[in-house]
Amino acid sequence: MKTIDILAVGLVTIDFISEVDHFPKEGTTGPVRRSMTCIGGQIGRAALSCARLGARTCLTGMIGQGVYAELLSKQLAAEPLDVQLVAGEDESSSQHSTVIVSGDAGERTILWTPQPRATPGCLDVCAELVRQARCVLMDATDIKLALMVAEHCRKHGVPSIIDTGSYKPDADPVLNLIDYIIAPEKFFRARAAIEGLSYIDTIHAMRERHAPRLLVSTEGAEGGLYLERDSDEIRRYDPVPVKSVDSCGAGDVFHGGFAYAIAKGWPFSKALDFSAWLAAEKCKQFGNAGLPDATQIPTHFTRAQ
Repeated sequence: MKTIDILAVGLVTIDFISEVDHFPKEGTTGPVRRSMTCIGGQIGRAALSCARLGARTCLTGMIGQGVYAELLSKQLAAEPLDVQLVAGEDESSSQHSTVIVSGDAGERTILWTPQPRATPGCLDVCAELVRQARCVLMDATDIKLALMVAEHCRKHGVPSIIDTGSYKPDADPVLNLIDYIIAPEKFFRARAAIEGLSYIDTIHAMRERHAPRLLVSTEGAEGGLYLERDSDEIRRYDPVPVKSVDSCGAGDVFHGGFAYAIAKGWPFSKALDFSAWLAAEKCKQFGNAGLPDATQIPTHFTRAQ
């Protein structure tokens, strides 16, 4: 019996967010409108969005030591998450990020520190948890960890979803094992520039090379494109227009929404529409305050089809 709806494996951070009137110029000073600390990282925020919706969500990966790890652990303990992070064996600090949000546009700039690499103990914990999951969401920050998790997903028939982040050539062996590849537009355009292809041709080429069940290119406020394994037609999903207060983590939440939908067994088109709605909800408020719970999901997503 599966005891985890969504296993989230990878990067989790503590974010220090400051909202300013506008992005500062080099060498200047200025006031902060408001600030907060909150759970971040590609996988940390995605897992949080799933858990607040009521999905049985387990978050695993690495955590460092020291004050940042303590602050992160305290915030995670206040959320409806099963947290099984593995502490680093040395004195490495947990990843933490400084996020500057422009009050004028709701856009963000992120300054980050590296995360600890996966230890053998972390790999063992993740391998055991994969078998208990309905689906697994991972990132490509730590290629060794991602590859091991993807191999175990394939071995045990567990659907796998990856947030690729920026283009990394060494991630291709991982992508060969993934069922649902969701990447930002910049990922495809970087790959297109290297391979001498157009943006659209790169999407087709990646589908042929890696053979995922679904390949998605997210385009932020423009929505995005997707291509299924058994179709040559690239389709578009629409964005949900909102006044953005804080766009930091919108992509993370999109991936969390998709994992939630796959765990529910929803069709692709519904899963992408839901993900777009969830990401838009996040953008409407500062930090993670906009992440909805299950009672706030629109009825057209929850009613039987």
